[in-house]
Amino acid sequence: MKKYKEIAAKGKYVVVSYDNNAVEVYVKQKITTAILHKIAGENGLKFHQNTAVENGIEWFAKKILDTLGDPKAIVGGEDCLYINKNNTLICGHRYEGTVKEALRKIAEEFEIDYQDTWNTQQFGRKIINELK
Repeated sequence: MKKYKEIAAKGKYVVVSYDNNAVEVYVKQKITTAILHKIAGENGLKFHQNTAVENGIEWFAKKILDTLGDPKAIVGGEDCLYINKNNTLICGHRYEGTVKEALRKIAEEFEIDYQDTWNTQQFGRKIINELK
């Protein structure tokens, strides 16, 4: 788990900037108990297999976030878990290509102007600001 600065999600993408100005892009995926157990395991947590079944997926996701000390997001691994400003639970898997490639796709999909000369940090800040 990394300490993030900003997160924005729109369409099928979640874009994260970190305190060190690095940027990552995740593609939204369906939230399942298997993914939640994987995220918990990647962060050193272990829950009984029936936890989500007994309490519900949303409860389980919020329990993972609360246990790790951030009630809004877990980012920095292969998968992310995030609660947006509308209190919607979002899960994503790290984009398979380069970050810059993902940012270009997002810019094109949402008609966001950008310059080819921007570095990933500049581009990521612009995308996050536009998606908020």
